[in-house]
Amino acid sequence: MKYRFFVTALILSRLFSQAVLEGIVKESGSGKPVQYASVAVLDADADTVCTGGITTENGKFHISNVFPGKYFLEIDFIGYRHIRGKTFTVDKGERTEKDMGEFMLEPVVLELDAIDISAAAPAVMSNVSKTVYNADQIYSATGGTCCDIMKSIPSVDVAANGLVSLRGSPEVAILLNGKRAGILGGERRTNIMSVPVPASMVDKVEVITSPSAKQDADGMVGVINIILKENQESGFNGHVNVNLGNTEKSNAGVYFNFRKGRINHFWNISTEDLHQSGTGYRQSDLVSIDGKISNKTLRTVNTATRNKTTFLSGGSRYSLSEQTILNAEVKLVPFQRTKDESIDLGNQNFDINKQENGQLRLLDLGFLSESAKKYRLSGEMTLESQNKDVSQSGKESGAALGLSMEGKTDLERRILNLDYEYFITPSFKVETGVKNRVLVQEQPRSVLIQNGNGDAGHTTDFTYYEQIRAAYLNMEYTTFMEDMSFTGGIRMEDTETESDANLDSVLYHLSGFHAALIPDRTNH
Repeated sequence: MKYRFFVTALILSRLFSQAVLEGIVKESGSGKPVQYASVAVLDADADTVCTGGITTENGKFHISNVFPGKYFLEIDFIGYRHIRGKTFTVDKGERTEKDMGEFMLEPVVLELDAIDISAAAPAVMSNVSKTVYNADQIYSATGGTCCDIMKSIPSVDVAANGLVSLRGSPEVAILLNGKRAGILGGERRTNIMSVPVPASMVDKVEVITSPSAKQDADGMVGVINIILKENQESGFNGHVNVNLGNTEKSNAGVYFNFRKGRINHFWNISTEDLHQSGTGYRQSDLVSIDGKISNKTLRTVNTATRNKTTFLSGGSRYSLSEQTILNAEVKLVPFQRTKDESIDLGNQNFDINKQENGQLRLLDLGFLSESAKKYRLSGEMTLESQNKDVSQSGKESGAALGLSMEGKTDLERRILNLDYEYFITPSFKVETGVKNRVLVQEQPRSVLIQNGNGDAGHTTDFTYYEQIRAAYLNMEYTTFMEDMSFTGGIRMEDTETESDANLDSVLYHLSGFHAALIPDRTNH
């Protein structure tokens, strides 16, 4: 019983004689606390670690369960010089906190051997919602524009007039850095020749073949987003690209960027002069009711075109915080187009000349606030105007018949969009938004017909107004491995249109209203 009582008393005596070590670790010079530094308690006789801990966010440490004995502290943290404290003693019966004072860590410069790391981004990256093409990998020729890059992308077709189709459909929207690139072709489709950005300035091209209900009707088949390279370095920097040769195509581009603190200014100037010529043949057969061919006509068409386009853009981005960015950008696109056609029907010959001169102006204002895998709120206002003068003349060789047309097109477009994404979980997000688009267009024309018996003139004046209001809701679930996603959405929109056509002082008026509910469901 005496031995058992002695062992129990020894254990209790050792438990009640434990001390607590407290102190603080700071950076020499600045006096700032050093977080998460390693503090080790070593036996002074055996030079072995007995216990230890790490500093808190305030640089303090609190180490308990220190038994009587002689010790010293070692404090270490990456980027600082290792320090060893003085030897101290914890006496028997010392049960209170022991103040170890302040420890000052001196920062050191870590020198590592040079390591060369080189890697090339893959030419194509695909995920559940889009395919991304690296511009430098899919197009390696010197010179060229983003139009040449587009021709290198599978499933994308670029016609000779610059109109783009995706998987055989022209219902595709072309974006430049997520914004509409401007429309110089038809009134609803982007002509890629109107974006003569040098290929060297293009970083990547995103092809979205299953767009959500967020996209407008002209992008329901697909969306192509051209992303330009952005210099992340501070200060003033940029690059210049010039391409000249005997390929009947020349282009040049200049990009400047100035970044300081929270603000970034950027300017882009590019131009292209493209000549195209060709010969086409078409044979027409006139078939009677009984199936007999009564006449054959071989048509030969010689075409020569020239497109001169200049793309000027400049803007600023200001970071209110790490999550919120304000941006403003202005685009100016002057363009000139000429087309000469000679049509030979064997016994008849027609010469036709077409000319277009115009200018597009576009202002983009927007904001973005986002937190990764939490939320994304964005707003955008776009003001676009286009003025274009057109003329066309045609005449039959050796005959008095002639036709000439002159006119102009004034177009204004206003877009207001608000979009919000919220991640309910990291794998499931909901997106909702509203959008309002207004289009106003005026097209006065005058036509002069020469037939040898006198000239006949006609005038037309066409005006068109359109307003589309839309609201949409999308839901997307992505599996844990991110190899499959399920999306569903719904889009509600109503359209109001009104048009007036004045032909030789006779007015024709047409107006209408259309509402639609468009469901969307996609599995990848």
